[in-house]
Amino acid sequence: MYNKYFNWSKNKISIKEEYFEEVLKKVDKFNQLIGKGKLIEFKEDNPREYLKMLYSDDDLLTYHNKL
Repeated sequence: MYNKYFNWSKNKISIKEEYFEEVLKKVDKFNQLIGKGKLIEFKEDNPREYLKMLYSDDDLLTYHNKL
């Protein structure tokens, strides 16, 4: 799914120019989730929420936006 964003070679991985802005926005949203403490993380005493996210059909950002 995320392979469409990247160029792969033996020595490097780079973001395709046509997807740069989109990737930048996704990284920013991810950083906002972390900064606000809203990123769902695995908790051994209550793994349900994390497992629900992992088995969701949505990608990480879409899943969190629906919360």
